[in-house]
Amino acid sequence: MDNKVNTKVLMFGAWGALLYPGLLILGWLWLAGFVPPIAPTASAKEIVDIYQHHAVGIRAGMVITMFGAVMAMPLGATVAYFVSRIEGFFGPLSILQVMGAVGMAVLTFYPPMWWLISVYRPERSAELTQTLCDAGWLQWVGGLTIYYPTIIVIAVASFLDKSPEPVFPRWFGYANIWLVILLLPGQMIFFFKTGPLAWNGLIAFYLAFLVFAMWFPVAFYLLRKAVLRLEAAQQVLAS
Repeated sequence: MDNKVNTKVLMFGAWGALLYPGLLILGWLWLAGFVPPIAPTASAKEIVDIYQHHAVGIRAGMVITMFGAVMAMPLGATVAYFVSRIEGFFGPLSILQVMGAVGMAVLTFYPPMWWLISVYRPERSAELTQTLCDAGWLQWVGGLTIYYPTIIVIAVASFLDKSPEPVFPRWFGYANIWLVILLLPGQMIFFFKTGPLAWNGLIAFYLAFLVFAMWFPVAFYLLRKAVLRLEAAQQVLAS
């Protein structure tokens, strides 16, 4: 089976680990200027003013962010392939990984849509604009649990892999467990509008953003290394 694998497709998925956060940073952070985040305590009028002054940047940034969200899918497909090799077949962990990739795409696709709707009709009521703004931020920061299947499956796979050159070393498995723990405070944003556990807080937002962003270059390094190793093995078999 392995000698028929298109490693170029797998490598594209590995690059998704950089394209996904890269496009999000370009669109959501730079063009839209959503860091620092709009405060949960901002009034409806303040939110409308922000949108009116940055409408073009928000529109362009959110479109790019939605393209970035799609890159979670090829990334998840490549991860699922290597997980299936660990399982020995396309089993429950592999399926859960694919579902987690779709969840990660959804996580970062719909908040931009809410923000785009917010700026689409500037004449609508300020309160409705505020509601759409809330929906975007609450999902963007508080919806990270839908990303958990991706990192939990990788953690489990790293512990199950007994090969001499595992795709996901055990240290990466433990790192994924810590990532789950460090992202948990994000669920507290539904209870706070100020402080470190608000959606713009030090713990719920900035810490989560940092550890979330750090995961991707490490995943890219490991996946790229695994694809290159597989490509070399296929070349040996073909010769």
